[in-house]
Amino acid sequence: MTWRHILKLLGLAVLYMIVNVGASILLVAVYAYAINPGQTPEFYQQFAEASAPYSTIFVGAPLIFGLGWWIARRWPDDLATKSAIGIWVIYAVMDLAITGSVGMTRRLAIFTAISLVTKFVAILLGARVGSHRSTDPG
Repeated sequence: MTWRHILKLLGLAVLYMIVNVGASILLVAVYAYAINPGQTPEFYQQFAEASAPYSTIFVGAPLIFGLGWWIARRWPDDLATKSAIGIWVIYAVMDLAITGSVGMTRRLAIFTAISLVTKFVAILLGARVGSHRSTDPG
C-alpha cells in the first residue's frame, strides 16, 4: 500500500465515524422532536449517552458493511480486504482514543468491545460480498 492509499483509508475511516456519529445525533433529534418532545436538555443528554452505544452497533455495523462492499467494488480483491482491515484499524484506534478520553467504564468497555467486533466482522463481510463480481457475460 502506498501512502496515498493509506491517506484514502484514513479519510474513509474519518468519514465513516462522522456518519456513524451523525446517525446517533439523528436518533436523539427524532426522539426529542417526534417521540418524546418537551423534556429538558439534560433528559436528552442522558438519552444520548444511553442510546449511543446501541446506535453505534445497530446502525454502525450495516454502515461499515456498506463501506466494505463499496471498496470491494472499486479495488482488486486482495487490496479491498487489506483496505477493509486498514479502515477498521484506523477506526478502532480513533474510537478507543475517544472512548478512553471520556473515561472508560465497565459498561462502555463492553459496548466498545462488542461494537468493534461487530464492525470488524461487518466490514470483512461487506468486502467479501462486494468482491463477488458477476461472471455472467450477458
